[in-house]
Amino acid sequence: LSGIDTVEQAEALKNQTVYAEKDALPTLPEGVFYIADLIGVKAYLENGNYVGEVTDVLQNGPTDIFVLTKEDGGEVMIPRVQEFIPFISVTDKKMTITPIDGLL
Repeated sequence: LSGIDTVEQAEALKNQTVYAEKDALPTLPEGVFYIADLIGVKAYLENGNYVGEVTDVLQNGPTDIFVLTKEDGGEVMIPRVQEFIPFISVTDKKMTITPIDGLL
């Protein structure tokens, strides 16, 4: 936002999409991720069975909801809580999920 020095200049950007280079973003603390880094992460059960891939992250409540698209095209929504998602590695693009009965 270099060069945006006045309220009027900032207001001209209202309702516009602002982009940032990934290298310019701050480093996040352990366990905190940028949504863009979560898209494409593959989800597996603890026994190694593939569940699906993160295709969206919904942020409209007290916790994020990961939308997983399964191989058959169906979707599963998993709340981002430690009990359901004990492991995420954006570096390896892999997560482990522990769903409750009926969630999948």
